[in-house]
Amino acid sequence: MHTVGMILLRFSAENHGCLRDRVELDMVSSDLKVQRPSGGDWASVVHPVAGIFGANASGKSTVLDAIGYAQAAVRLSASAWLERKRFPRVPFRLDDTHPSAASTYVFDFVLDGVRHEYGFSVSPEGVETEWLIDYPTGRRRLLFDRATKREEPFEFGRALKRPGTVAAAVSPRELLLSRAAVLKHHQLAPVAAAITDGIDVALFGEPHQQHRIQGIIDTLVEGRTSFDDIVTLLSVADIGIERVAIREEEVPPAYRRLIAALNAAADPGSGDAELGDGDLLTSSEREEVLHRLEFFHQGQGESRQGFSLSDESTGTISWLSLALPAIEALRHGTVLVVDEIDASLHPQLSSVLLGMFLDRELNVRGAQLIFTSHDTYLLSPQAPSPLEAEQVWFTQKAADGSVELFSLAEFSARRTDNVARRYLAGRFGAVPRTAPSLLRGLLTDARGAGV
Repeated sequence: MHTVGMILLRFSAENHGCLRDRVELDMVSSDLKVQRPSGGDWASVVHPVAGIFGANASGKSTVLDAIGYAQAAVRLSASAWLERKRFPRVPFRLDDTHPSAASTYVFDFVLDGVRHEYGFSVSPEGVETEWLIDYPTGRRRLLFDRATKREEPFEFGRALKRPGTVAAAVSPRELLLSRAAVLKHHQLAPVAAAITDGIDVALFGEPHQQHRIQGIIDTLVEGRTSFDDIVTLLSVADIGIERVAIREEEVPPAYRRLIAALNAAADPGSGDAELGDGDLLTSSEREEVLHRLEFFHQGQGESRQGFSLSDESTGTISWLSLALPAIEALRHGTVLVVDEIDASLHPQLSSVLLGMFLDRELNVRGAQLIFTSHDTYLLSPQAPSPLEAEQVWFTQKAADGSVELFSLAEFSARRTDNVARRYLAGRFGAVPRTAPSLLRGLLTDARGAGV
């Protein structure tokens, strides 16, 4: 569970996937006219929600993927990624220059009331540049600046204590901030933790949903989440579940032997079939017990049977796997990033989720939600949780495959305008250029072929 609160002000990326040119997602309200808000109250001048809308394959998900990639680089470049021959990257590949050009990522955020800017650029060979700046009194202060091609790659600010211990250990293929996290540097490690733990990039495909459901089970077994919390979340969705329990099942010995053999085969250098930290079994399975969620629905009769997760609808699973991370973000003041928030969810449930973050009485720690969606209901005047123009973003792909990210605030719009209708009419771009006439040709060809 997240314990590091942070407020995201801006995130930018360049040369990542279809993001050939620099794009920036800005969460700061235009009402802020100074470098630092009065009293340092950043939550009051930062938008708690940003929604990205656009056609299929228009780059919405790539914006979120860039956040996840930059986060992973901070988490893994000084550990797991060092085993790779080249620095992992996802550059723009639709021209001759960008596959070998550097990719750049920048986080602008608030940690413990202080604004920080951390950025880096990477090429296939490794780290090209990296920097960290903070603004403790509203004025810019350099903590470190790195440029691999300089004769002396590192420049450190006077405010950074004992930087040499980290610089001496870092290689050209790892981020200084990542190495500082491994070494637990007292100033830099919290900054790394804000990026890696303060942002939850929540993927909700079926494998990721199952992983999150297993996480919910683990927190219930360990007592970090209560059964009442789960029932309350399900009640919000009016699913008709009145009780949740954990059912224990013994893991068959044959299954344990099979998994042990698979673990040994996956790591032949281990020399035996002992279960280790990287195994395919969870901790509960290693204890010879599986924990399963069991749901009890409203109904009649004293002997009602519980339902397993496989008996529940896709909507129930989607809501449960999404709502609990949202609650955790609100509790700790972190950033929740969700791709396709409307997948398998009723539009009103998506609005409920947005409303949790938009309600200042509920969202007292400055938590933020960034999401992508096709659901124009979230843009309509009928939506229970209407978004302001600065909270609505669009992606549009050009003929050369590059993507532009822009805000509704760039257009002339009144609060009373039906944004959903204008969006579907193509007033803002970011809608698919469909060609249904091509289908007629396909069907005509099929008839001509005697199909």
